[in-house]
Amino acid sequence: MKTVLRVAFAVTLALIGFAVGPAACGSKNPNGPGGEDGGEDGGCGYNCSPAGGGDGSLSFGNDGSVPDGVSCNSCADLYSTPLAAAVTDATGHFSIPNAPVGAKIPLVVQVGKWRMVYTIANVAQCVDNPQPAHSLRLPKNHMEGSLPNFAISTGAADSLECLLLRMGVDPGEYTGGSGGTGRLHIFTGYMGAVTQGGTSPDPGMTLWDQDMDINQFDVVLLSCEGQETVNMNQKVMWDYANGGGRVFASHFHYAWFDTGPFATMISPALATWTPGVQLIGGTGASGDVVSANIVTTLPNGMAFPEGAALSKWLGVVGATGVLGAPAGELPIIYACNNAEVTATNSYSQSWAATDKNAPVQSATEYFSFDLPVG
Repeated sequence: MKTVLRVAFAVTLALIGFAVGPAACGSKNPNGPGGEDGGEDGGCGYNCSPAGGGDGSLSFGNDGSVPDGVSCNSCADLYSTPLAAAVTDATGHFSIPNAPVGAKIPLVVQVGKWRMVYTIANVAQCVDNPQPAHSLRLPKNHMEGSLPNFAISTGAADSLECLLLRMGVDPGEYTGGSGGTGRLHIFTGYMGAVTQGGTSPDPGMTLWDQDMDINQFDVVLLSCEGQETVNMNQKVMWDYANGGGRVFASHFHYAWFDTGPFATMISPALATWTPGVQLIGGTGASGDVVSANIVTTLPNGMAFPEGAALSKWLGVVGATGVLGAPAGELPIIYACNNAEVTATNSYSQSWAATDKNAPVQSATEYFSFDLPVG
């Protein structure tokens, strides 16, 4: 009979926008729900090919923490070598077969640079060792574990700065600009939110102005400003993403990608771009939403397991089939149509597209691509 450590955890981050960076295998909620054991999902945390950028290696601290900043790493680089391991399924559950036995067994919960170390008081031999539901999570602050170093550019038409707070990260992690000990660094974009005391600087002057400023961050979140971003340095963003940085961009931030190196250095194109607002519906009033299907196939017609996992998770948390959306579909408020991704855009992967009843059918609502290409 095998020794099994059974654990519950959750895969969570589903946003409407578009993402760029080395292949992101998934993100997890610090306050994920518990439940029964299930199968495995293929996600492994942040990952990218070392070819074309980054050093392909990473050094762990004595406590297992990883350094801040852009780096191009494989899954193996980001994880220490465990005696036994498992990956969560889409509902957040997993079991670790052949777990080491005895007292005070360390257990690491990790996705990329987000890492929490627990000590299991006792693991008995040759029996199931279930852990209490909701007992394991990622750290809420940098005092109890490792968090990625986030740069968040605020904007008039979006509030990505609030996302991590809703996920469960402590308010004390917010700080203005690149300084401070917090892990959520706020830069105030056009008509965007500022930190308490108004200490958050202009991102055009202090974030994407030069490589050395942006490269200290692991992840960059770009909130829609209600207009195309001014004072863009597209070469800096290109260098950052190509070197292993993770970027999540919302709506009008298409301006980073429809011109400049993201447009000229990648062929075939990432998408067919249409600038402007391009609102197709979904005011949110009286059930006025646009419904989208989660994409579960790759452009070549093969299965897209990450999309299937996202679809399952959205159902588990009750995000689909609500606000008037059909069963299994995601309701979208203020759906726009700025990027059309089809099978010809082979470097991009659509994750959500409007359904057959939408004013514009099969409009891409969320897509991702990985760098470096080729």
